[in-house]
Amino acid sequence: DPSPLLSAVGAATQTLIHHIEEALSASVATGDHCELPSAGLAADLRRLQQLLATDDGDAGDCFAGVQPLLTDAGYGDVASRAERHISRYEFEQALQVLSALPLWPQETTDD
Repeated sequence: DPSPLLSAVGAATQTLIHHIEEALSASVATGDHCELPSAGLAADLRRLQQLLATDDGDAGDCFAGVQPLLTDAGYGDVASRAERHISRYEFEQALQVLSALPLWPQETTDD
């Protein structure tokens, strides 16, 4: 039955929408341009994906910058599980956990 999965995706989407609305409201209130947490996140996630896929030890430092953004966007559980794997250098498992994120890059580039 896909209902529990759909409910979970719906809840995560609502959390993300809530954070976007808050960012937009704050931008309007202050007159600043809105920089959503996910604006720079896509590039960081692509880099993290590449580091994890190549078993690069710099993945931990990269993830340290991404983790608070994921938590703020409502993906704290995923971020915590990924952090446990990354801290143990279990990069393949971290990739599997992070690939469940809707904003996770779907394609990898092999250089």
